[in-house]
Amino acid sequence: MIHLIIIPRLSILINNQLLVIMLGGIIYALFSLFDPGVSYANASLGTASLSYLFATQILIGMGKATFTVRTGNPFIHFTSYHILGARVAFDTGMYAEIFRR
Repeated sequence: MIHLIIIPRLSILINNQLLVIMLGGIIYALFSLFDPGVSYANASLGTASLSYLFATQILIGMGKATFTVRTGNPFIHFTSYHILGARVAFDTGMYAEIFRR
């Protein structure tokens, strides 16, 4: 959704590739706000969760957004990150489990 819908529209609205890449990273992190590992049980856990989430997810999102912005192709990040990248062993098992259902 981020690469197919949000980033192409941001690229049209904002004529600054670096800003679009940075916003893509922030939006990517926002999509992780309710992941299973995030806890908002109290203020301390919420602060730690948000800090960890933004410290780790913004850079990943910016990396993926860079592929989309620079190439104009929203599927480049999928082929480079999920198929050719080091995550292939993890992702193969994940996709097999998804399609087994």
